Amino acid sequence: MRSHVVTQIIVEAVIISISALLIGLLLFFVLRPHFLSIEPDIQKMFTLHLSPITILYFVGFAIFVGIAAGIFPSVFFSNINAIQVLKSATSFRGMNRITGRKILIVIQFCISIILVSASIGVYRQYQHYISFDLGFNTENVLNISLLGNKAELLKKEISDLPEVKNISQSLLVTSVGNYWGTNMKYHGNPNDSCGVSYNSIDENYIPLMGHQLIAGKNFSVKADSVEESEVIVNMQVLKRFNIANLDPQKAIGDVLKVDGKNLTIIGVMKDFQYGRSNNKTSKETVFRYLGGKANIMNVKIQSNDLIGTHAKIEAIWKKIDPVHPFEAKFYNQQIEEAFAGLRATLKLAGFLAFLAISIASLGLLGMVVFTTEIRLKEVSIRKVMGASEGKLLLLLGKGFVFLLLISTVISLPIVILFFQNVVFPNTANHAPLNIFEMLLGVLVILLLALLMIGTQTLKVARANPAEVLKNE
Repeated sequence: MRSHVVTQIIVEAVIISISALLIGLLLFFVLRPHFLSIEPDIQKMFTLHLSPITILYFVGFAIFVGIAAGIFPSVFFSNINAIQVLKSATSFRGMNRITGRKILIVIQFCISIILVSASIGVYRQYQHYISFDLGFNTENVLNISLLGNKAELLKKEISDLPEVKNISQSLLVTSVGNYWGTNMKYHGNPNDSCGVSYNSIDENYIPLMGHQLIAGKNFSVKADSVEESEVIVNMQVLKRFNIANLDPQKAIGDVLKVDGKNLTIIGVMKDFQYGRSNNKTSKETVFRYLGGKANIMNVKIQSNDLIGTHAKIEAIWKKIDPVHPFEAKFYNQQIEEAFAGLRATLKLAGFLAFLAISIASLGLLGMVVFTTEIRLKEVSIRKVMGASEGKLLLLLGKGFVFLLLISTVISLPIVILFFQNVVFPNTANHAPLNIFEMLLGVLVILLLALLMIGTQTLKVARANPAEVLKNE
């Protein structure tokens, strides 16, 4: 008979596990389309080819999980003395001692709280990075990829639009993950050199983007054939080589060797974020004169109808170049796309947090139902003896609340330490963690758990003692 009990429980567990596999596959195919628009690397995680060998792996894993989940309760229940069970159901150990069920509940809610708190932390970093002060103005700037086209004809046509305020040209779009670098030396110490990030620009770029010159002047119009001779540097260049004792005014006219060319400093600008706002890139940055090698046209738009203006510029492009597609994006859009990976991580973490909370809540609900049922007679006797519903709720629920508080105390330090020791050392310009925001997320989980605990314990507390004890 004992073997029959073991077999029955294990078979039931395997059937439940296989059923869960089928439901999981169904949910996967239903939810997968919502993740196909995110980063390509993340998309790979949601690719599933149901070949015979894959199906075999899934079924085998489901059977293994069913056996693993059923083996302990089957052995436990097969060893129970039937007479003792019939004598008193309350002899089962409930919430009075540390059990495997308690540990599992704590682990499940630890995972839920960690995922929710981490999602809140990642969201805060994401919002901070896409709204970070880059040191120049990206508002209403449309960046057009020239795709090898001559810029002058396109510039002439676009500049006739009343919505267009200014047009410039540049080698690349900064602050979105694009880099162009070279080697730089200072004549005051020719043996010392450093890597420098640069962008080649025309004379309209600095005023269009709102870069601030501390000293000196902007580039002036030059013919493409004129040899490069000037450079505009940021303050980090002065600090790197200790040029003019860091006096921007005195640095004007000094000479740097960039790309093997002697370039005269004609301007010193305020530092700005050359790379993505979370990247630790070289802080030494210079602007060089474009000289007819533009890849990007920057269009400053002064209109409330950005989409309409975009369509007008696209129509001009198609008239001039009907062969190549029109590739143009607003600067702020490009900044957001530069953090698409972080946004995808946030989306995935939120989804996993939802799953973890759902699983933990179901586990807690099952444990609450089990515990309240085995203490039903005890509660009824206490009620007959005059215990109020409030006291009964406290009696039944305090153990679960204590487990949730333990989960919170364990989880939050893990999240904080993870950000401080893993995330922040590898990123620049991060936002500080907001503990109150994390606690708010934890509070939502706790309220959800308390709602389940409260409804079940209240149901037991309101049970009619006469019905419960009528056979005693």
